[in-house]
Amino acid sequence: MVLENKILDTVIQDHKKRTVLGHTPFGDIFFKENDGYGQELYSVCQIIPPTRPSHDPAQKGEFMFEIRLVALSKKEFRGFLGTGLGGLLKLSTSHQFRELYDDIVLRRGLRSTLKERLGRLGNSEVYGYCTDDDYNSTNPYAAKVDKNRYLEEVLAYAKKHPRAYYSDIYNLASSSEFGPFVLKQYIGYGFEIPQELFRCTNLKSLAIYKQSVKDLSPEKLVQFKNLKALSLDNVGGLSNELLNAVPQLPYIVDLSISITDGYPDRKVFHQIPLELYTLKSLRYFSFTGHAISDWSEIVQLKSLKTLDVSNCNFFDIPEEIGLLQQLEELNLEHNQVKVLPEALLKLKHLRILRLNGNPLQALPEWIGKLPHLEILDVTQTGLTSLPDSIATLSDLQELRLQKNPFTSLPGGLLKLPKKVVKVEMRNQALYDPKAKAKLETYPKGNFKFENDFNFKLMVVNRLMYIDQVLVPKFDIWGFVKSYKKRKIDIEKEGYDRIPEAEVYFRELEIPMELLIDIKELKPDGGDEIYRQIIPFWDGEDEQFDVKSIEDIQYLPNLKATNKMNFSKELVNELRTRKIKVANY
Repeated sequence: MVLENKILDTVIQDHKKRTVLGHTPFGDIFFKENDGYGQELYSVCQIIPPTRPSHDPAQKGEFMFEIRLVALSKKEFRGFLGTGLGGLLKLSTSHQFRELYDDIVLRRGLRSTLKERLGRLGNSEVYGYCTDDDYNSTNPYAAKVDKNRYLEEVLAYAKKHPRAYYSDIYNLASSSEFGPFVLKQYIGYGFEIPQELFRCTNLKSLAIYKQSVKDLSPEKLVQFKNLKALSLDNVGGLSNELLNAVPQLPYIVDLSISITDGYPDRKVFHQIPLELYTLKSLRYFSFTGHAISDWSEIVQLKSLKTLDVSNCNFFDIPEEIGLLQQLEELNLEHNQVKVLPEALLKLKHLRILRLNGNPLQALPEWIGKLPHLEILDVTQTGLTSLPDSIATLSDLQELRLQKNPFTSLPGGLLKLPKKVVKVEMRNQALYDPKAKAKLETYPKGNFKFENDFNFKLMVVNRLMYIDQVLVPKFDIWGFVKSYKKRKIDIEKEGYDRIPEAEVYFRELEIPMELLIDIKELKPDGGDEIYRQIIPFWDGEDEQFDVKSIEDIQYLPNLKATNKMNFSKELVNELRTRKIKVANY
């Protein structure tokens, strides 16, 4: 069972001991573990292809993992296994074995289908690369495979492709679902923590968002002894006592205590929870929006794979950061860092480095000695040039250089694939002769887009509120405060177009140097631009529909959009112009 234990360790990532009990016909792994209260829990780690749209199904060898609780005792687990023999035992009034058995072991008829299609399984075989969801129901890659060879492939994939969100290995329960079989719960936008939550004694993942936690005492929090992921983001009433109780949750893998909304009841902390370094399993930690001045506790978190300390208003990164030698992702965006310490070279596993929004002004030549770097973001850092070594980062998949006042760029950037380098055409022309020649063919100056106002709004939304390169950013609430010609009452007038806001956008001129970088427009009824003109617009009527696309002449590199705001005739015209139009 060595392979199985390695898969469980790689997927769950904590230091808890587990005993592998067997497999389903699909290679899923049954296991048991202690619940922290002296009882044993019986679970399954399902191995399935990722859910994808029908036009883009998962490829062979792609996997995702889901942990599900099967039984609360050995007796119940025997009852679950006995279901397949027709021996359904009514051992638990809170759990339906029959439905669970059909879901996990039979996969809702898939085992019978594959038995007819592929034949019976041998002693060491499983049905691999298949699932029963609506997107992969034909299972084109389903096959009888040797179990050990299959699990070796699964393990290799799990090591190379960790989940983007750790807590996704557990299924989210509904807001009204509570009890011992609930493994993941989300609480948000309320005023009290529901007391039913504490019936979820085996909870693995808890996210509380934009909600007061004053009713969540340290004593109640530490009842969740099996918790792996805890998110307390944008919460009110967060106390030092509650924060310092977190290290009493011994198996925490993913911890987020972040502020992104700036509400006045959000408490800003100046240090991370005391003794957080005692958590042996902590791999992912986000402390966004606080005010870090002391890194002494952070650099003790030596098992971290991901550290997010964006928007923490610190000026220096200590040399001790080199102690975090397991770190794969480091998010330092929107701080006040001017100089990068050479100690970053000690982070041999670093794949992602986000520095955007810092006043760096220069990158060191040694940046090219981070051989495994896949993503480097230096957007809006005041850079005027880059070191030649940047082109030696052979593993780069994304290099973000936008919003910088470059005066020169190394020609070595041409060695990187075009899709890797994210940069405006005016800056691409600094190192790419073809881009320079193409740039010279475009008209110069600013344009008002006078043929169709609604088309212009789509463009402004992209540049001002998504890319944030068209400045200053218009804010209707700030605008009415400073407007002198009349009093604008948004509460009364905000259900219709505010004339002064409309005039502002009609008169707004857009530089061609920004327009040439637009390759895609994907309008949505929730786009910010519409709330600036009609603050309380419900997004349901057609008053922002486009009547003419004549101004598309100012978007020479537009390649794709969607059907929102466009009539059938305009969609056809867009496609005639070789612009892809997706459904909305």
